[in-house]
Amino acid sequence: MFEISRYRREFNEIGCIGKGGYGKVYHVKHKLDGADYAIKKITLSSARVRRIEERGQDELDRLLMEVRTLARFDHPNIVRYYGGWLEYTMPAASGPAASSDEPQLTLHIQMSLHPLSLADFLSPQSESLSNQGFEFRHCFHPQISMRILLAILDGVQYLHSTRLIHRDLKPSNIFLSFHSSPSLSCIDLSSCQTCTHPRTPTPYLTIRIGDFGLVTEIAQPDGGASSVLASKAVGTELYRPHDSSGKLDESLDVYALGIIAVELLQRFETKMERLGRLGDARSGKFDGVVAERTVEGGDELLECIRRMICEEKERFSCREVRERIEKFLSP
Repeated sequence: MFEISRYRREFNEIGCIGKGGYGKVYHVKHKLDGADYAIKKITLSSARVRRIEERGQDELDRLLMEVRTLARFDHPNIVRYYGGWLEYTMPAASGPAASSDEPQLTLHIQMSLHPLSLADFLSPQSESLSNQGFEFRHCFHPQISMRILLAILDGVQYLHSTRLIHRDLKPSNIFLSFHSSPSLSCIDLSSCQTCTHPRTPTPYLTIRIGDFGLVTEIAQPDGGASSVLASKAVGTELYRPHDSSGKLDESLDVYALGIIAVELLQRFETKMERLGRLGDARSGKFDGVVAERTVEGGDELLECIRRMICEEKERFSCREVRERIEKFLSP
């Protein structure tokens, strides 16, 4: 069941490009095909290993949920999955298990590489962008902002069509690639008629949703086995509704998309300003989001965002959000 040192045997590790509560992501180069990939490593605690040994297949299925979910997807706005495996690795020298020489069981998930996130693109001082010599930043103009949101929505609606919800949508879980020529489902950043900054030589942007560690099935409307409420709130607090009933449905992802819409339309110079303004949006206050931009359809766009972040029973569906964004973007 477990392979020994496949990671070291097949890949050269370039460096860590992301980390969180559910693991670390590394930029690697495959020794045989020479291509670059991202590999997410999720180290299993000794307690988790014991649960697998004691509970068997059910616990193993929970562990492999993200791998099996990614393997099902085929969409230009979702990260591409290449494979997954379990193997034993030695603890990092600075990790919590550094004092132990015991190998740790680690889940590896091989995916398409997207070294930048939407969070990087929105940040006025992104080290990730600067380190790659890419000084271009998001312009925050409504037309381009809504094209980006529509690309994210494409991926979310595909996810929902498979009866799954993400539950952790946020800019750091949305990944970007820049290209010099157009590709499927890309956004032409040079098409922004409002921008005055110099054109970038790589103006074509591809959006892909990633990090499916909290994905779960949509509750069945007929009270079936999947209709149970969430036992506890999960995901990043800023992007989940504070008044949620706990029902596992598409509205959870719509709420997160509403917060992301605010971030796409309003520039924040500091982390404190961002937290304050997004907190205001969660409370129904949208000063400066679209009002300061005299754009045709701005009022309707702002109302759409309000209806994405409002209380659950009044919240728009993905279809309703799409209709209003497409209307805003139409000539």
